[in-house]
Amino acid sequence: MEPKRQVRIALWITPRSLSTAFLKCMSTFEKAQLFQEPFFTAEMFGPERTMIIPQFDSILGNLPDVKNYTFEHVKNTLEMEYPGKDLVFTKDGAKSIYGRFECIPQGYQHVFLIRKPSKVHVSVDKLMDIAKGVGVEKDNFFSKNVKFLQGSPHRNVLELLEHVQDVLGQKPVVIDADDLTISPGKILKKFCEIVGLKYSESMLKWKPGPDPRWQRAESVQSMFACMTDAHDNSYSSTGFTLRTPGTETGTPLSELSDGVRKLVEDSTPYYEKLAAMKIKIEE
Repeated sequence: MEPKRQVRIALWITPRSLSTAFLKCMSTFEKAQLFQEPFFTAEMFGPERTMIIPQFDSILGNLPDVKNYTFEHVKNTLEMEYPGKDLVFTKDGAKSIYGRFECIPQGYQHVFLIRKPSKVHVSVDKLMDIAKGVGVEKDNFFSKNVKFLQGSPHRNVLELLEHVQDVLGQKPVVIDADDLTISPGKILKKFCEIVGLKYSESMLKWKPGPDPRWQRAESVQSMFACMTDAHDNSYSSTGFTLRTPGTETGTPLSELSDGVRKLVEDSTPYYEKLAAMKIKIEE
């Protein structure tokens, strides 16, 4: 009998797209090696970090683990052998690896998790309000982020997808987070079929709280502790929150602030190109 093939998946995301819930879904696989945003750690906290947030300096000084978090270190870690594991799974922001595509780990199938720009930007805006509690000003957060371009974060996802498709020669796999709240079973079954995992209804239910198997730097844990509301819903969840098809929970454009509305409008063309490639519920 041939040995079981190990499946390796890199999930590239827009922020606030149910990605932590997706990570918990992948945690239902017993023999899994799981990584939570290692490139984000390199981007925010490592020696090559591209975002310099002075308010985090006091955190960094007490976290020796981030000294090793170069982009090459993350790549090498993800490419290591993990014997005895049926699944190696990492999830990360597409923006975090933007401009460092040479560090995309080899041997992975690349999957892209997206969400409507109105939901992404409204949620990020609320998150930035939470960040004020640790002294991070919203304007500084964006102005100091050299990877935040007109159309980000959906632009970052699309350009990474095009690299995976055109340079690496992989057919893109795209999932819309909203579809996971309508028919998670159908979407995940198709996803598993594409990437070579065995689908089970046990993927739809999980235990509350972070999984102790998640590999994540203490720096990330410390930041999340400062912004406790950021992942409360995902950490306490036991499954995808379902909604009825046709019901919409997003904020109308007319009710958004000028700044958020501009971000939504800039991101929408990139989202529409991505959404045209997504796994369809009706397929």
